[in-house]
This record gives sequence, C-alpha cells and structure tokens, in this order.
Amino acid sequence: MEDIMFTSGFNFEGYHITKYYGVFTGEAVIGTGPISELKANWSDVLGINNKAFCDKLDIVEGDAIVALKENVSRHTHANAIIGVDIDFNMFANN
Repeated sequence: MEDIMFTSGFNFEGYHITKYYGVFTGEAVIGTGPISELKANWSDVLGINNKAFCDKLDIVEGDAIVALKENVSRHTHANAIIGVDIDFNMFANN
C-alpha cells in the first residue's frame, strides 16, 4: 500500500497508464472536542489562526489518504492514484 503513488494531476511523468480501474474514495471523520471548540471561539473573536484546528485538519487529511490507498489496494492491483481531490465538510455548529 505504501508503494501506491498519488497525485492531484492526471498523469505521472515517465509513466504510462495501462489500465483505469474507476473512481475510488477514502473518507475520514474527526471530532473537534470541547477544548478545541473553546479555542476556536477565541480565535474567531481575536481573528487569529487556530493551530489546534489546523493540526486536526492535517490528521484527517492523512487519514483520508490512507483510507483511499487501502480502498484501492483492496480492490485493484493499481500502483498509482491520479486526480486526487481532498475536500473538507463541516457538520453541526462549526
């Protein structure tokens, strides 16, 4: 799984695409917790960057990439994933 290359582009220089397997996804969900929420409220009031939320976004992005690679590995013999797009959705009050 670690050998699977991925890119947001639609090709890899020096490689030839021999087979397309279709569309795959990788999802991850993370809770923010009450301490992070409190810090976020103060960040909003003060107009400053919220490091705790930034760190959580980094974690959930990594988790989603791992989930995507696992999903692809489970269903194909692919060695690369192209056209990767990462989106964040927020639920509830934040």
